[in-house]
Amino acid sequence: KEFIEFAPEIFEKLLELRVCSNKDLTRNAMVSLDAFLITLRDALMDNTLFEESKRIETMKSMMGKVKELLETKYDKNSNPRKITVAVRALGKLTKPAFYMSSDELAMDLDELMEQLARFTLEEKFAAGGNAFEKRFESMERQVALLIAYTDVLELQQTVDEATLDMVASILRWIFEHYSTEVDTRKRVVHDAIVNLFQTLYERGGALRSLFSRCGQALVLLTLRVGPPDPIDRLLVDAPPIQLWPRYVDLWVRLLGGDEKYERFKPNRASKRRISSSGSDTKRRSQSIDSAVATEHLSENSMNVHGMDIDVVIDQQTQ
Repeated sequence: KEFIEFAPEIFEKLLELRVCSNKDLTRNAMVSLDAFLITLRDALMDNTLFEESKRIETMKSMMGKVKELLETKYDKNSNPRKITVAVRALGKLTKPAFYMSSDELAMDLDELMEQLARFTLEEKFAAGGNAFEKRFESMERQVALLIAYTDVLELQQTVDEATLDMVASILRWIFEHYSTEVDTRKRVVHDAIVNLFQTLYERGGALRSLFSRCGQALVLLTLRVGPPDPIDRLLVDAPPIQLWPRYVDLWVRLLGGDEKYERFKPNRASKRRISSSGSDTKRRSQSIDSAVATEHLSENSMNVHGMDIDVVIDQQTQ
């Protein structure tokens, strides 16, 4: 009960840590924010904790703070990390707001999808421009958007064409820059894509429609040859290399899970094994840094109703 009551204040404190200059604090705050939002979402939907009027009051306060952060997009000195946090929070709070009986919290999901589209950060980076921080923030935003879209799609039975176009565009951008993604954030990217594929698979031919828009591009981006890092001034003119080895962990996760990758590369100690679940009950892997994820949530491999994702892809592309 105290958690719900003080949730807006906790959110503000975590947000301050998320945008501070200390990198260690910032990284830990990102993990804590994800755990906080997931816990808050579940608490707001629990009728046994508080009467609905109290939960609606907390929800209004949280949504007010989120909207305030999103509106700073148009300020000259806006902090892109704050906007990214707001996008993440908007996705996680959509579900409880959707089910609460309050006219003030009533949500038009189609309108929400349109709002999310305004916050994409599909930046183009100059060759050798050393825009490492901007690329880091752009990747974080794009992954947060992918997660938010998935959160909203879970509330819909069908997926419209415009949403699929936007999701395909975000996926192409993420794949283009995944080759330079830092190891500590790769698990977050993996989980975001896996959960998106699961959600689309459950909505008829939506996954097949997504593959028709971007599947070929994702493969070509994986197999391309290029400089080790095109925005690094020291590497932009280096001899081109094959980039596909940097995508092995991602594709292995999408095509069956980390067990296969462990056998492929058994000395990679930083990779954690994820056990497959044989039951039809699915618990989504959450987008939390793998170093602390097990303290908050359980993860599972990409198993859709008992089938590996490679089988699912074959079925949906036939």
